[in-house]
Amino acid sequence: MQASSVRRSDTLMCYQGGGYDGCLWEWNFGVWDHAGEWHSIIASGCDGCKTEAEALKYIDDEDTRRTGNEYYLHDLTLAEDVKDFATAYHSGLTVIVADAVNKLYPEPVLYWICADCGQHFHYAHPGVFPAGGWSGDGGISVSPKHVVCDECLELGSCCICGEYEGVETLIAGVCEYHWERALAEAPQQAAELEEIEAVIDAGTTQLKTLCTLVPPFAVKYRQQHRASMEALGIKCCELQRQVVDAYSD
Repeated sequence: MQASSVRRSDTLMCYQGGGYDGCLWEWNFGVWDHAGEWHSIIASGCDGCKTEAEALKYIDDEDTRRTGNEYYLHDLTLAEDVKDFATAYHSGLTVIVADAVNKLYPEPVLYWICADCGQHFHYAHPGVFPAGGWSGDGGISVSPKHVVCDECLELGSCCICGEYEGVETLIAGVCEYHWERALAEAPQQAAELEEIEAVIDAGTTQLKTLCTLVPPFAVKYRQQHRASMEALGIKCCELQRQVVDAYSD
């Protein structure tokens, strides 16, 4: 593509900038806003484009690029391009870039996605938290592949130590470390929980066997099994809460 053919309004440019000793490149970002004004969002190393002239030169002349040679132009007026931006790069970068670009517009044009709830957010929240998957973003810098919103950070953090583990990982609101410690202090509940787990395992095995041997009654057996498992699940949650409450006190 020639620089002369670049749409210089509502266009986000993502390119391989960076370039330091011992580093090839890292993702850089700049944007032409609705009025056609260039704004550098991230410009690092020898190929960072801080001005519009540098950005156009980067696009126009491959020989001037001293590090990487790839760039992408996202049309901010196209939903497909906006989605590509939200999913193609590390979330740690999309949060920074979306927040900076959206502040240039009366209404937000970019979004980032919470790794837990999947909702779209437009600005960087005070509690935005890296949810793991740290890796290099092309050069010497690293960024998280996944981030979570304020609400999911609160829901997914251990209520005792405050460490983020994710909602699906917590047991009665606490991390595995504190759950094991709490369980050790509640032998009676621990024994009851072990019995419930044994009943659940036996019931699941029995259901599979009955559904195989007596197919006509499979639906009935499944309904009975589901009802039994729901009751046991409620009992299990009550016991887990008792364990954690006693430990917290």
